[in-house]
Amino acid sequence: MNNPKPEVSSDLNKLFFPSAVAVIGVSKDPSKLGTRTFLNVLNGGYPGPAYPIGRDLGEIAGVRGYDSIGEVPGKVDVVYMSLPADRTPQGVRDCAAAGVSFVIIGASGFAELNTPEGIARQQELDDIVRTTGIRIIGPNCNGIYSTPAHLALGFNTGHSRRLRRGNIAILSHSGALFDPMLQLMEPLGGALSMFVSAGNQGDLDVLDYMEFLIGDDSTRVIALLLDSLSSGPRFRELATRARAAGKSVIALKIGVSEVGAKAATAHSSRLTGSAAAYLALFRASGVAAANSLEGFVAGAVLLSRFGFCQGGLGAFSTSGAGGSLIADIATRHRVSLPDYSAATYAKLAVYQRFAGAANPTDIGVFNGIAAVGPLATAIASDPAIGMLLMQFHRLPGKPNELLSQAAIRAGEVSGKGVVVLVPGDLADDQRALISAAGLPFFVDTDTCLQGIAACFTPPPVAVAHGVPRSLPLSAGGGALTEPDSLELLAACGVNTVPLVRCRSAAEAEAAAVKLGWPVVVKGVAKGIAHKSEAGLVHTQLSSASQLHRAHAAMGVEECIVQPMVAGKAEAIVGIATSEDTGMQLIAGLGGVFTEALQSVTTWSIPVDRNALEGQLDDSPLGRLLASPRWDGALARSQLVDMLLSLQAFALAAADRLEAVDVNPVILGADGAVAVDGLVVLRPAPRQ
Repeated sequence: MNNPKPEVSSDLNKLFFPSAVAVIGVSKDPSKLGTRTFLNVLNGGYPGPAYPIGRDLGEIAGVRGYDSIGEVPGKVDVVYMSLPADRTPQGVRDCAAAGVSFVIIGASGFAELNTPEGIARQQELDDIVRTTGIRIIGPNCNGIYSTPAHLALGFNTGHSRRLRRGNIAILSHSGALFDPMLQLMEPLGGALSMFVSAGNQGDLDVLDYMEFLIGDDSTRVIALLLDSLSSGPRFRELATRARAAGKSVIALKIGVSEVGAKAATAHSSRLTGSAAAYLALFRASGVAAANSLEGFVAGAVLLSRFGFCQGGLGAFSTSGAGGSLIADIATRHRVSLPDYSAATYAKLAVYQRFAGAANPTDIGVFNGIAAVGPLATAIASDPAIGMLLMQFHRLPGKPNELLSQAAIRAGEVSGKGVVVLVPGDLADDQRALISAAGLPFFVDTDTCLQGIAACFTPPPVAVAHGVPRSLPLSAGGGALTEPDSLELLAACGVNTVPLVRCRSAAEAEAAAVKLGWPVVVKGVAKGIAHKSEAGLVHTQLSSASQLHRAHAAMGVEECIVQPMVAGKAEAIVGIATSEDTGMQLIAGLGGVFTEALQSVTTWSIPVDRNALEGQLDDSPLGRLLASPRWDGALARSQLVDMLLSLQAFALAAADRLEAVDVNPVILGADGAVAVDGLVVLRPAPRQ
């Protein structure tokens, strides 16, 4: 009788709340990583059994050692393994045989090497997971930390400290940045719930941990320090679930070089790039996006205190220049500074010495420092304000104490978040007053506003895109010819210019007469994605003689003839795809200068019309369409329709689609029409 294959568990509860742990690779040398890891477990206050495993160990720190995992009494849920890479697979087998549920592998030397030996070792680990059901964290990681379980299972400097329990979980592809993140977090009043160094993600990956944390009562914020994602659609689904569960997600994407995208066939793929695609995915998922480690930690801490906020920021400053600087940096980070209500302005007017109250609000407009209490409370209580920023500087005597008390009182009365910003810092006793009240305190303006921006991240937009239609796609892959591409897009609702396929100059001339001069003639040649560079595009042909000369110069068997379309401007629209971020729509200024301009806007698919229009209007292309120099209303409307038709096509084509490049789209008072198109397909999977 064959034994059934063991089930690979997706329940991570035993990883973060284990009944017993062990460390393999412990020695009497305190500098060794295995020894440091075991001592960190003891120093962290883990209450359960912890077993050191190493050769001829005897005792370490008063705890009996064992030669192998098989000798340990009782069941161990989690093992940290500090063995060389060549000994690790056998060590994992031994753990599986002993009933261990999770193994954290610290060693490098696997698939990250991109060598036959490293890849073979990784495959060996994959086989062990599949055949035994054991789960692996790493390889090439430095451990986990679970403050609810008092478990510091790793060798990082951060693991050597006994951390207080908090509500911020950090999932990181970098283990070395764990302690720096703690150092940034603690002065702001933040504290950790969980930490995972994901390493190479040979088995479990960041999205698996993220899914667990959505249901973890100790976690309010999921902070992701990412190299990449395994699945954009799964990330979007999890982020949406997290927000519905009242949890906040913030991400810092590292490694945003676009070099690897330059080899893509279509313009769309090269233009989207890693950075734009990830930002579009975060935006669609309701995930706050940071652009520095300091801003990432600041955002996580403020989200852990206040969650996502409605409305905009109210700013109160002891300096007119300081208020202007806040406005400038807030605008850079897309933080709204709304006008106060008439009722709030009336409350402020009681204390005004001269006109000029606005948001940000300069204290110099008002009647002395004693008025800051009621002023701060009035601003924080305004219906349009979701958070108050109090910015001041070191002043002699009592003013800083009054300002601190005003900030505290404003938060108590309004029930809203209050953040204190003091460039240059305060004296210790003045800062202690703010810290005792639990107000987040910053000394760097950009870090402060980047953190605040995280709290105003819009929610994800739920998009009902219906049932995708079936498409007549050929089984083969690669770039379709232009006529095939345009006809396929037209069938999906994209407004395209008429075309006539021709096999000779005489047929082309007849087509031109039927369509009306002037015309465009393009050669059709498989394998040539961009025809202008190959001399296969001839425009403004207004006579039979010009057409015949153009046809002869191209030297192709097939061509297409199109009416010449003129407009006010040209755009590019398209679809790019990648495994880590899924599918994205793009739109931007187009034509022959598309790549030189590098002016594109990116949306993660699916997107609804309102979100699409809002982002388009905020782009250079959107501002061109809204220019008073011409009436671009119809062109804008039809361009949005075209993008939504492309989205429907992408959802229908699904995994068969690699890229779509529609360039140019001619924009004029009569609307928007696609005159060139390229569709790149992946081969159909074998049945």
